[in-house]
Amino acid sequence: MAMQDQQSIRSGSEMIIDGALASTGRITTDEYVQINGVAMDGSECSPNGLIGQDGAGQILSCQAGVWRKPRASTIIRQSTRQGYRWPSASVSCADHEQVVGGGGTCAQPNNVIWLTKSIPQDNGWFIQCDGGFVHETELGTASVWAICL
Repeated sequence: MAMQDQQSIRSGSEMIIDGALASTGRITTDEYVQINGVAMDGSECSPNGLIGQDGAGQILSCQAGVWRKPRASTIIRQSTRQGYRWPSASVSCADHEQVVGGGGTCAQPNNVIWLTKSIPQDNGWFIQCDGGFVHETELGTASVWAICL
């Protein structure tokens, strides 16, 4: 039976539909959505855009014909500072991000400089360089990056 009028269907209790439910408009709810379809991350699926869950309840979506978990986007935060003999630099992830890695490089015009420290610091990354005693009059550059999620 097909309904082709512009009227709403309302129910004061549960409605159970045996088969597919299609909407040409947006579907909204004032509660939660329960997804009972269980799939395996990495297995084939069709069509793209389906939403399911794995056995542990983690949301999966069908992307390019394969079930995939949501991926966090990585953001690289960078900072550069100059200094004599011991240039150092630090950079922090934003408050809503978490540092997951980092690193840095040291540079000096005559290339006699080396990285002595590269460590996590609070929610960011810190590096320390050593330009050597001979080059206390040449600026060294410390460039640091933090990988944030």
